[in-house]
Amino acid sequence: MADQQVQVSKVLPFPKRIIADPDVCDKVDGLWSHDKKFLILSGPPGVGKTRSAEDYIYKKVEQYSPSTAVEQARVSSLFPDFRTKVYSSTEISIKLAESGVKFVWDLAVLHPQYSYEDLIRGYKVFSLEKSSTLKVREGLLGFMARVVEELEKSLGNDEAPKGVLILDEINRAPIGQLFGEAIYALDRRGAETTTPYELEGHGCTLSIPSSLMILGTMNSIDRATSGFDYALRRRFANVSVTPSLKAVEDVWSSLDPKIQSIGPKLFSIVKSLVVESEQIGTIPKEELVLGHAYFIPPSAKSKNASATIKWLVFSYLYQVFPTLLDYLEQGLLEFTRSDIHKIPMGEILIGEVDLYQVDETQMEDEFLRFFDVEL
Repeated sequence: MADQQVQVSKVLPFPKRIIADPDVCDKVDGLWSHDKKFLILSGPPGVGKTRSAEDYIYKKVEQYSPSTAVEQARVSSLFPDFRTKVYSSTEISIKLAESGVKFVWDLAVLHPQYSYEDLIRGYKVFSLEKSSTLKVREGLLGFMARVVEELEKSLGNDEAPKGVLILDEINRAPIGQLFGEAIYALDRRGAETTTPYELEGHGCTLSIPSSLMILGTMNSIDRATSGFDYALRRRFANVSVTPSLKAVEDVWSSLDPKIQSIGPKLFSIVKSLVVESEQIGTIPKEELVLGHAYFIPPSAKSKNASATIKWLVFSYLYQVFPTLLDYLEQGLLEFTRSDIHKIPMGEILIGEVDLYQVDETQMEDEFLRFFDVEL
């Protein structure tokens, strides 16, 4: 998304963040209050799902630890060596008290190689002088659960989240293998479940405290096409993050008056192309609408009208077009020739014109002619 303006707070030790979509944060809080502790933010590409998850973290830190910078409340910042050292409960408690932190968080970007050992616990190789040895160490969720348990002991369990773990791109990893028996612990908060690994001083058991929220993100296309949603749907509450014309209008309204209408118009044109096309697959067309981030220039590119248009043209041709082509190639949508000619330079999308044979200035001129704008 475009860079957001910040307001410097007189109270907080860090710039006050502008929340991109307060409604998303409110929905997450509402679901938590109804005992939904495992949530997914889903939506089309470019709607700001990760940004919304980060906004939620910011709000919680501001609410519960207002004198603490957001990064200082991150578990991997408080305990940078937790993957190689086994912390005792006393050590965790002392560190939390010293830091004054009353809420903790962390983030992991998942991928196919992200494993149970990375998330829960497992063997790690330690090099000795002339050999190596294997020792059991904690993963991010396994260790964070113990940190939140200590917060509950010191602060009491008032049903507010005391920790949030963001699992970005949650569907990119094999979820069943990733969580293993921890799924039982997630379902029955506070109950102990047995893991295959014994952690020094803590045995084989694992429990997930009731005040730890798991907040995942995923593209709605992936949610609809993968087996993930069907296998684990009961355990997840889904919060939709949708494309926002208002987000585009808010940014473009502050730019050069000559070009203020172009960004919102292009967003609407591309949206219409998708929702008015023929749906081939099972994914609703509304879930294929591209997000507003594709149409919001960074502040550095909005200094003058020419730089802004140049950025938008390149975003349109090299980001929007490839995504639309993916929809075509995957058989999700089908565009007619009349549909294509309703969008700028649509002949490039269907291959009638080679993008790499078109001069950069020529592309910008064609773009401006489409919107009847002169610079």
